[in-house]
Amino acid sequence: MQLIKNLIIVGEHMNDLIFSIYTKITDTTKKRSHNSIQFEKHFHRLRDGLKNYAEICNADFKLLTPDSTNYDDLNIYKIQQWEKFCDEYDRVLYLDFDVIPNTNINIFEKFDFNKFITHFIPIDDFNERVGLRTKAETKQQFLIRTQSKEYKDQLKELDEYHWLIKGLMKKDMMKADGVPLTQNVICNTGIFAGNHVARDQLKFSERIDDCKKLIDSIKHIDKRYFYNNEVFVSYMIDKYKVPVIDVPPHWHELVLTDTVDARIKYSCLVHVITKDFERVFNILD
Repeated sequence: MQLIKNLIIVGEHMNDLIFSIYTKITDTTKKRSHNSIQFEKHFHRLRDGLKNYAEICNADFKLLTPDSTNYDDLNIYKIQQWEKFCDEYDRVLYLDFDVIPNTNINIFEKFDFNKFITHFIPIDDFNERVGLRTKAETKQQFLIRTQSKEYKDQLKELDEYHWLIKGLMKKDMMKADGVPLTQNVICNTGIFAGNHVARDQLKFSERIDDCKKLIDSIKHIDKRYFYNNEVFVSYMIDKYKVPVIDVPPHWHELVLTDTVDARIKYSCLVHVITKDFERVFNILD
């Protein structure tokens, strides 16, 4: 009898959710203002793309419009909302509003949602995509330049959201906490997923206050250090050995200014960092 009951449970339809966030943020910098204009201009197609993908996946879709308009608070909020949704749904996928689905493959059937699903970005200044090495430089030439005042000044000009600064912040958190750094990576939370098992392994809300205290203790090292959700999640994964699935790039293709068309055309989930939605839509159409 127990065997029959188990078979019925396994065969039941999974209750899945895809959710995103849309709101106008208060940051009025030139970059944020440009982003807001592009989101508003392409709102309907971006929303419909997410909604249509949810239908492909036989999942519910929710577009949240929170009262908060602070960019950094919203990035904390989306992870905490994922935690709450894991009580209501068997599996939950979060997609930033600048993510364009480009596949008919059901992501819920592709990956193990018992693990935290994300995409890691290697953090080193030698990396052409996120670092400061130019395509014309050899490794030896770049290593020589890293010792120059010019290079050190270049590092100082990077803002707090640059991947290299996030990488340094994570390293200093680990050092201050006396924990060996095992992965020189930062996860991108523009796309992440998991179920209640993954949530209970990450324990984001339970551990966030400790992360904030660590940041407060190392702010004297660099004034750009702040409460960043991606650094916090990456630190937690590393320190607590949280089981993770690092999806391949075509399941989280970052569209930067130098991203070639083919990478966009043949990727499953396209994360438009540049907010150049017209270019991406033209390629996909």
